[in-house]
Amino acid sequence: MHISKIRIENFKIFKGSFEITLNSGLNILVGDNESGKSTILEAIHLALSGLLNGKYLRNELTQYVFNNEVIAEYVNNLEQGKPAILPQIIIEVFMEGEDLAEFEGDGNSEKIKATGIFLKIAFDKNYQDEYKK
Repeated sequence: MHISKIRIENFKIFKGSFEITLNSGLNILVGDNESGKSTILEAIHLALSGLLNGKYLRNELTQYVFNNEVIAEYVNNLEQGKPAILPQIIIEVFMEGEDLAEFEGDGNSEKIKATGIFLKIAFDKNYQDEYKK
């Protein structure tokens, strides 16, 4: 088994959608400081384990996991009375190899039959009334 592709949306340094395809062998991430190399690894770890910095994200969710520009746009739109779309994070880890049927499905952003893990951090619409207040 190996990770074949990663898709990250609005997580930390990545504003909008970012996608990287990996080889089945060795992959080397090269880039300037603060360009997102470690964030890619953090995203993979978060999607596979639910942990960020050693703690379950569901218990430690903060605004700092969201891209700062996305948050600023949201707040700015609220202040100006414009329609404001709540920020969300999506991390998808696509895998290839044998014995992965348990992780196979079409519940990914591409709506294709693929093997992987899909993590979405988004507003729960069950709390729509509280949000409006």
